[in-house]
Order: sequence, then C-alpha cells, then structure tokens
Amino acid sequence: MRFEFLKIRGVFNHGGMKKRSQRIFFLAAVLCCLALSGGRAHALESGGDPGKTDPFGQAEFQFRAGNSAEAQELYHDFLARYPTDRRAEQALLRLGQIESKSGSYITALRYFNFILNNYPNAAFFHQIKFEIAASAFNLGRYAEAESIFREELKLHPDVKKRWEAALYLGRIDEKRLDHSNAITKLNYVHNESPYEDLKSQASRTIEELVEEKLSKMAVLSLARKVRGDFPLDLLLLKLHSIYRMEGDRENYQASLEEFLTRLPRHPLRDDIERKLAQVKSARPKVIRLGVVLPLTGKYAMTGQQVLQGIQLAWNQLPPADKQRLELAVKNSGDSQAVSQVVEELAADPSVVGVVGPVLSADVKKIAPLAEKYRIPVFTPTASSSDLLQPNSYVFRNALTKEIQGKFLARYAFNNMGLRRFAVLYPEDAYGVELKEIFSRAVQALGGEIVAVVSYNRKQNDFKEQILQIGGMPDGAMKKRANQSALNGDEPAELEGDTSLSRIRIQKEVLNNGQTEGMKVSLVLNYDAIFMPGFYDKIGLIAPQLAFYNIDNVALLGASGWNSPELAKIAGKFLKNGIFVDGFFLNSQDQHTREFVNNFKATFAEDPTIISAQAYDAARMIMELVRNGATNRMAVNERLRATRDFPGVSGKTDILASGEAEKTIFALKLKGGKIVQPE
Repeated sequence: MRFEFLKIRGVFNHGGMKKRSQRIFFLAAVLCCLALSGGRAHALESGGDPGKTDPFGQAEFQFRAGNSAEAQELYHDFLARYPTDRRAEQALLRLGQIESKSGSYITALRYFNFILNNYPNAAFFHQIKFEIAASAFNLGRYAEAESIFREELKLHPDVKKRWEAALYLGRIDEKRLDHSNAITKLNYVHNESPYEDLKSQASRTIEELVEEKLSKMAVLSLARKVRGDFPLDLLLLKLHSIYRMEGDRENYQASLEEFLTRLPRHPLRDDIERKLAQVKSARPKVIRLGVVLPLTGKYAMTGQQVLQGIQLAWNQLPPADKQRLELAVKNSGDSQAVSQVVEELAADPSVVGVVGPVLSADVKKIAPLAEKYRIPVFTPTASSSDLLQPNSYVFRNALTKEIQGKFLARYAFNNMGLRRFAVLYPEDAYGVELKEIFSRAVQALGGEIVAVVSYNRKQNDFKEQILQIGGMPDGAMKKRANQSALNGDEPAELEGDTSLSRIRIQKEVLNNGQTEGMKVSLVLNYDAIFMPGFYDKIGLIAPQLAFYNIDNVALLGASGWNSPELAKIAGKFLKNGIFVDGFFLNSQDQHTREFVNNFKATFAEDPTIISAQAYDAARMIMELVRNGATNRMAVNERLRATRDFPGVSGKTDILASGEAEKTIFALKLKGGKIVQPE
C-alpha cells in the first residue's frame, strides 16, 4: 500500500484553517488503515432512515437534501469513526462530488483518484471516471477529459451517461474554438438522444454558438451540410442577420428565398415571406435612414420639432447624396406601435440606422430590437439617466443632467475661479439629481461643497433656507453691530448666525452712546450658490437672497433658468448669475448661426433645442454615410468613434457607451436679455 497521498498539502484540500487541516490529516491516517485492512466497497446504498447513531445515513440524507456543508461534516465523521465500513468508498465519492459541486475541482480530483488508486475493484468505477473527466473539463484540461469521455461513451453502463459524454465531447470542441465540429456533435445529441434535458442543453449550446461565435464562412459551410429544420433554421437566420448588417441586399434576398425553399413548413415562414416582399419592393442601391417619431397624439409637437431638424439636415445634402440616401419616416404616435415600426425598419437591410424615438420609455422598449437586429438607434431627446446599457446599439444626443452638472462645475472652476459652493435645490427628481451630479463634479475638481439645503417646489417664502446658508437681514446685522459698539468691543468682524457668514463693520463713530456712519456688510464663507431650479422659483429666490444680504456671490443654474421670463421677474438680482443650456438661439458660433438662419428660412420659425439636437444627430449619421459607412455595422462602429463634431447643440464626442459628451453654452442675463458671457 502506498502512502504518498499523505504528502499532499492538506491531503485533499489546499490551505484551509489549521483545525480543518488537522482533521483531514487524521482522516488520511484512518484511510491508510482502511486500505491495509482489505476493506472493499459495495454498491451504492440508499440513505435510508438517518438514525442518530448512523453518521453515514445522516450524511446521505443531508447530501440528497442539498445540504452539502452538513453532509461533508457527517461524511468526515463517519470515516473517522468507521474506517473499515464497506461504505467508506461511497463516502469518499460523495466528498469528491461535494468539492466538485462547489467548484473545487482539484480537490475533487484528489478524492476521485485516491479511490481509483486504492480500491482496484471499485464498484462504481465508471461513475468515478466520469466525475474525473467532468472535473478535468471544468479545469480546462480538455485532452484528459476527452480521452476519458471517449472511453465512457462506449463503456459506461448507464446509457444516459453515454449520451452525456457525447454532449461533453461537443462542448470540448466548443472550448477549443472548433465550432463546426462542436455543432456537428451537439446536433447529433439533439437529434438522436432520448433524454430531453440533454437535448435541451445541446440545443442551447448550438444557439449560443451560432449567434455569438460562428464566422460568416463557418455559417455558410454548415448551412450547406446540415439536414433537418434544426439547426439549419438558426444558420439561415444568422445569415439574414449578417447580410442585413452588411447592407448586402442581394445575398439577403437570396438567403430569405433559400429559407423558404429548404424549410417550407417552418413556423417563421410568414415572417420570412413578409421580409422577402419588403426587400423586393425597396429601391435598388439606396441607403435609408429610419426616423421613428410621434407625429400624432400627445407628443406630436415634440415629434414635429425633431422631424424639422432631421429634414433640414437632409435638405442640406448635395443632390447626388440625396439620390442615394433617403429618409424612411415612421409615426409612433400610438405608444404600442413603436416596437412594430422599429422592427419593420430594422428588418430592412437598406436601413443603416434609426433616429428616434423621443421618449426614454420608448427607447428602453425598443433597445432589445436594436440589439437583435444590430442596428444603431440614435435618440435626440431621451434623457433618462439609466437609458444606456454597456455594449448596446442605443446612442443619445440629448442634453442630460449629467452633461449640465459636469459642464457647469468645470466652467465655474476653470473660467470663474470659484472653489467653495453652497447648493439650494428643489425637492424633486430634477433638483436632487442635478445636486448630486454637480457636487460630485466639484469635489472631483478639488472644490468644496460647504452647505446643501433643499426647498419644496410649492413654497414661495425661502427665509428658512436662506438663513441656513448664512443670510441675515439688515436689521439683525445692525443690531449685532450696535450691541458690539455699546459693549466697547472694536472688532472688524463678528460671527454671523452660522459658520457660513460673518458681519463686517467697516466704520463706526460713537456719539452719546449711539453709532453713526457705521457700514455693516455680510461676508460669506463660499464663492457661489448652485440653484438647479426652474425660472419661476429662481425669480422668487433671487430677490429674497438680496434681502438677506446674499448679493456678492455668483449664482449658478441649469437649463431650467433659460426663459425670457426670468429677466422680467428678477433680472436685476441676477447680475452675478450664470446658467447653462444645450442650445442658444443667438449664439455667435458660425455653425449655430447658419443653422438658425436656414431653419427660419425653411420653416418660418425659430428652432428649439429639440430641433437642434435632432439636426446634429441626423447630420452625424449622414456624414458617416457620405464618408463610406454604407451599412449599419460601419455606422455603429464609426458613430461610437465620433470626436469633436461641430454640433449646433455644442461640440460633441460620442463615447464608447453611446453617450454624448458635449461642450454646451454658458449664458447670463444682461440688460434684460440672455447673452453669452464675454
């Protein structure tokens, strides 16, 4: 009898706690005695009644109940107490299976190999060999696994295990990237095996291989060889997808016709016939840009503004480009129709991308279709923070709160030299999100947020909030200054009601116990207040800030400020105000001026930010097509690589996530008008 296994660290386990290692070394010694005693294993026995005096029965009960940790302890206890019991071999097998189930394949192999080496007449030899092969497979030792599975394919007494070995052999080819042979073997299991669970595993693996791993040439080769509906249908559908992505309408049409010829009774026949009719009716050699907008119903005005921007972008194309690029406009006014119209466009190989939809909910709804058809979908308006997912085909060119908060923080820090900020925000989703984004951006730049105070959108009196950020009315400041003078103090500054402000006394003259000529002012312990509200509330807050002597710091805002009404309500109190937006009608930027003039000439009205963003989104795709991106695959790749696009809604980069990163507009009020800072 050999004792080499005693040298294995922890015998069957790597590392572990000292107590566990001592227990396993003890078990190894017991097993030596078992081997020397000539103990032989019997066939697997039922767990039976797990009596209190039978640790093996208890262990089997826990094992079958799925309680691996409890079972493991009981098997160890059994082997320690009854080393010569005929069930010792079975206990070792179970311990190996528990380790394998937990992913500890190396430890499992030690158990299995120990049994084979020390029980030459093992009653469940083939079961152990199968477990060894499965552990080797999971460890990536494919040659070892393949050799054993080939043996078990012929010799295993359990017919289902033979079919499972065949399944593993197909998966080994998959892991070796021999996808064609993998599909051939897996398809044999799918077609011939009498076991539904194995057939299901084989079909799922084939579907994953066809959809994600096979090259175009491999799909073509296999489609010529296979017989029967499955996986021929998957292969031909994959060819449809490839040709659609490539914009290869001739081969796309041929693959549709082949599907109908070779699979005449397939459940997808009606759908394939519709797609074939669609491609036959399309104009030859024309590239199409899909447009999905609500042109009727509740959001029709938004849809029309988006469509105007897209139409203007198309109108400005050279005549030759208009001949080869057409707009395919679809109405999604009925919210239930958005998926239908997007799928209709996506199924057309001549459509290289889609501009729209406009609502975040609709974009989320059609995102799986964009993924399925691998078609870039570019929304010019949807602004939900959780809209974009990694590696999706959805893009966005909209003014988000993320863009506003980050840009404003950079502008305040780099252009205005501000470092310390208070935040006064409304208790709604808009205000909370902008507060969080701005605060993170300031801190990332090395600035400091010294106070954060909220208000209810319904309130009109903001005294409580203004006092919290250090404000004081004239009467309170003078009273404090007079008291200081009467006490004989001569401070230059007094503490305010909070640590955010101080009272500065610039001059005082005593005359019969009274103060004359005293100049009192409020000094704030921050440089600016960020107020991400809308113009109606900002118009009420600004005068109240001045009343409480907060009138010498910068006031910062987001696009909610951008209304001519704000200048009428509180313009004189916002001389130090700066806010941001994604479009400025009176910008001096050349591209923006040209866009505004052309828009007015075409539609006899001023463009909105929605029209501007749609114009930019459409123009990005159109420029890519003009420069050689003639299929959706190329559009997707090049759109994601767009940098420094001179958009009328701001210079734009498209990030790998599909998100737009924009240099937007800083704006201010001057002379009752909204202007750009000089």
